[in-house]
Amino acid sequence: MPCRNSIALELGNLKLRATLMEIKKVLCLITVFLGVSVATYAQKPQIGFRIGSNFSDFIGRDAKKLNLENIWGGHGGVMLTVPVSNAFSAKTELMYSTKGAASEDDSAQVNLGYLDIPLLGQLNTGAFYLEAGPQLSFLVRDKFKNEAGEANLNTIRDSFRRTNLSYVLGAGLRLAAIGVTLGLRYNGDISTLVENIDDKEFRNSVLQFTTSFSLPSRR
Repeated sequence: MPCRNSIALELGNLKLRATLMEIKKVLCLITVFLGVSVATYAQKPQIGFRIGSNFSDFIGRDAKKLNLENIWGGHGGVMLTVPVSNAFSAKTELMYSTKGAASEDDSAQVNLGYLDIPLLGQLNTGAFYLEAGPQLSFLVRDKFKNEAGEANLNTIRDSFRRTNLSYVLGAGLRLAAIGVTLGLRYNGDISTLVENIDDKEFRNSVLQFTTSFSLPSRR
């Protein structure tokens, strides 16, 4: 038994190191992209913060087999926006976001914590904006509860992918008088949540209600 625990711990450490290496690579690519944008368009980037709530669920061919429903969670982190013109901006973020699903009586729960790194294009039309782009998510926390002994849940417990690719669609309204932006965003996974299990095809589906504000730019 100690040997098995040691092997499991070592595997966990290897997965964590691999995830950290992937995060570093993505952050380097984003830094290069934003650096080129700033140099090309001579626009000062804006740093801000975003916080809000998540309404998440699992979707996909085999999602209903899990007998799980939507749960509420949250998100928060920092964002960097590079104005390209008055009508268009490039934006990236580093967000911690909780996702998952649970049974109606909460006897079964899958709670997942991710570092989300989206790369978005934002179309600005006055006080309103639209945004879209890809997002890379890194699983940094998974909490599993199965008091009812659901067999379909037991098979996926240790099989969650550490890295997920998704798409982002959103819209929002800037309240210039108080310097706050209100937004609605949808995150839909492209990759499935578990690996190496043929009959478990399901993905994250997250609706976000978000509030953000940017720090004043230095002139």
